[in-house]
Amino acid sequence: MSGIVETLRTYTAFTLCFLKAKFIYRASFWISLSINFLFLLMQVYLWKALLGTGSLADTTVNEMITYVVMASVIRNILLSRAALTIEDRLLSGDIVFDFIRPLSFRVQLLLNDLGQALSSFLLQSVPLMAAALVFVGINPPESLIHLIAFIFLAIGGMIISFYTSYIIGLVAFYTMKAEYLEWLIGTINTFLSGRYLPLWLYPSWLRVIAEIAPFKLMYYTPIAVYMGRIPLSELPAALLTMFVWLFLLIGIEFLLWKKTTNKLVVQGG
Repeated sequence: MSGIVETLRTYTAFTLCFLKAKFIYRASFWISLSINFLFLLMQVYLWKALLGTGSLADTTVNEMITYVVMASVIRNILLSRAALTIEDRLLSGDIVFDFIRPLSFRVQLLLNDLGQALSSFLLQSVPLMAAALVFVGINPPESLIHLIAFIFLAIGGMIISFYTSYIIGLVAFYTMKAEYLEWLIGTINTFLSGRYLPLWLYPSWLRVIAEIAPFKLMYYTPIAVYMGRIPLSELPAALLTMFVWLFLLIGIEFLLWKKTTNKLVVQGG
């Protein structure tokens, strides 16, 4: 029991150290927050201009504003730097120190992302949501259950984002570069996740592809649940899809990590 408590303390301290570092650069905070809010306003007024008082595919302007605001809010917890961190550590040679630390390499990166997500939520998402409520206005969640499901699915999306980036980073052990693959997957993610446009507005052929891929679990599914576009009767299926993709990504990571460590042992003699 004491070992578990000590491990939890180590993990917490690791995360808090990263969180404290994000509070140091206040100028960066204000610049980033201002840019995010201006970009949000641009999307809001774009949809107001396009829809006016009408609707598109049974989607009103208030619903679209709610969608883009919630997407901007959860975006800050979905930005994983695992792949680029692995690339940097490989190129600098510091990766060897990561393998001798008491925390596993995967856990180190996950805690980095957790600290990043927590700091971004407090420093970006909360102020952005407050500003949106004051200056823009959004629809409330369909119900308390929808809100709880939204939070749960958003956390699941964050973990999926981490494992996707981490797997890309493991590929860098073979290519020494993760930047290009990260850019490619990120571009596909932007189109298929519903980052800027809900899937119900996609053409049928593109929506079929988006429904198959895991990226919709990062933006579309949580927000659609929040808005009631995914009714409670379909919530178990959404949660099952999330868990299936999590297990698949964890399985891929496990196999790739095992092969990667074997490669390192062979190269190291």
